[in-house]
Amino acid sequence: MLDIGGAGMMLAYGIGRIGCQMSGDGDWGKVNINPKPGFLNWAPDWMWAFNFPHNVNDEGLQIPGCVGKFFHVLPAPVYPTSFYESTVCILLFLFLWSIRDRIKIPGVFFGIYLILNAIERFMIEFIRVNTRYQIGSFSFPQAQLIAVLLFIAGVILVIPAFKQKNKHPLKHG
Repeated sequence: MLDIGGAGMMLAYGIGRIGCQMSGDGDWGKVNINPKPGFLNWAPDWMWAFNFPHNVNDEGLQIPGCVGKFFHVLPAPVYPTSFYESTVCILLFLFLWSIRDRIKIPGVFFGIYLILNAIERFMIEFIRVNTRYQIGSFSFPQAQLIAVLLFIAGVILVIPAFKQKNKHPLKHG
């Protein structure tokens, strides 16, 4: 059953992040005052750095001339991590959808989903604002710890594919 849902969960996560981007729900990245790289000249500025005006958290500075709820804008632009996640997850969905018929061993497809989701989540946390935890000399957000656990679970689910492949090597005739 999990194999059936893997691709759909990736798509749902990607679509859900569109809502995070549009509402400015606080799921944004660190301050980004870096100039937009030349290779992104084609992209709108908000894809590189965004102030999230009218964010639903009412965080930031009051927008001049506006009174009431949701009239705040962040004082400095931040990485729009929800946009990045949405884009990456929809692309990962397309990849998963393209390989769905090739995976025959139960659990392996879901394992691949877990691995891809974990890598995406682990990487985005480097530029996202989140509470960090300290264990010894390691500092990390909770989402990265969860991503590592998801990655391990995915690898455990994919291992049977390699074991079965080694049991029945391809015969060359």
